[in-house]
Amino acid sequence: MSDVPPVLIVEDDLSLVQALTLAIETVGLPVEYCTSAETAIDLIKTRSYGCVVLDLILATGLSGMYVVEAARSIAPEKRPSIVMMTGGNVELLRGVDRDIVKAILLKPLDLELFAQYVLVTYRRALDLKSAAGAVTEVPAVRAYCGACGNEMPSWIAGTDNIFDQWIDTPCTNCGKTPRGISPGSTV
Repeated sequence: MSDVPPVLIVEDDLSLVQALTLAIETVGLPVEYCTSAETAIDLIKTRSYGCVVLDLILATGLSGMYVVEAARSIAPEKRPSIVMMTGGNVELLRGVDRDIVKAILLKPLDLELFAQYVLVTYRRALDLKSAAGAVTEVPAVRAYCGACGNEMPSWIAGTDNIFDQWIDTPCTNCGKTPRGISPGSTV
């Protein structure tokens, strides 16, 4: 199952990441996520993704457009397709590379429609012909620290309060917590 490329979510709103992850998993696709453009750029250059779900405006660091530019430098046969989301000014998307950005969705999102856009984009990117998702057994969600890019345990688990515990768990590499690198933080 490890040869199936996941969907990468790049979003700094952790509650939205959780909702997007669950929506994508319902259509049978594996998911990884990170909260910064810098981490996303490192990931897309070193790992294979069927699709990248990308927020245009991220609270800290680079914007999502830098991820699109980084994707442009990847060989076309290895380049992930991008579904871009924004709750901001769509004028910022003028001139976006439509060969890379396959869809632009406005927030707030209809999660069912969102999941279908991601599934179609994923299937087209990987040239899958079946009507269902490409994965019969969804692997565990993988999370990456927004500060340093180190892999962290994900909050997706069987208990209700795991998110509250996870958000204050420090990264084993840099010591920052997901709460510490969230929008509006002073870290």
